[in-house]
Amino acid sequence: MGTRKKHGLILLDQIRAVDKTRLIVKKGSLDQITQIAVCDRLQEMFAY
Repeated sequence: MGTRKKHGLILLDQIRAVDKTRLIVKKGSLDQITQIAVCDRLQEMFAY
């Protein structure tokens, strides 16, 4: 993918189910700290 760094947003309240076969191009990756923060927040959102 290269070493380009581009900042972006994750809009957790707009996440929906997507079949992974519809994903065509990988746009980037998250560092481990961000991955953990996203998972924690999603667990909070879907706990109710």
